[in-house]
Amino acid sequence: MGISNSWYVLYVRSKQENKVYQSLKEKGLDVFLPMTTVIREWSDRKKKLKVPLFSSYVFVNINSKMDFYMATSADGACTFIKFGKEYAVVKKSEIENIRRLVSMDGIKDLQSNYSLPHLGETMKISYGPLEGLKCKVERVDDNFKIQVSINSLRQSIYATIPLSFLTPYSSCLIK
Repeated sequence: MGISNSWYVLYVRSKQENKVYQSLKEKGLDVFLPMTTVIREWSDRKKKLKVPLFSSYVFVNINSKMDFYMATSADGACTFIKFGKEYAVVKKSEIENIRRLVSMDGIKDLQSNYSLPHLGETMKISYGPLEGLKCKVERVDDNFKIQVSINSLRQSIYATIPLSFLTPYSSCLIK
């Protein structure tokens, strides 16, 4: 991993973003957790809440291997996001644009668009021992159960894998 004062995306456990953010700040790391205000409605009341703009993500400016280790060792931290074998790097200009956006007055209903695959959609596994295989999405939730067909054996394998392991596969269908 080439460390060069870059912003990386740390994936954290659900609802642990603030805890991880505070922990990393206390360790002296340069971290960013963009927050947005939402109105939650219950049967008896409404309440304004500050929630992370990107669920389960904390942005960390990594300057050394020690920073990388400290970030991943924080309680609640899981791993840095990868696309294939490369860590997701966010440009400084993108971080600054997000900072400006979340701090602007008058902006309402700010939310990120997190696109989940559709049930039955054909994807390609882009990381891990099944890299390169096409698969069919069998379940869509926080985890993704996929079906990998091995046609020569006339068998299918079912597994639950992270969304970050999947990429769109446009030209084939699995039957």
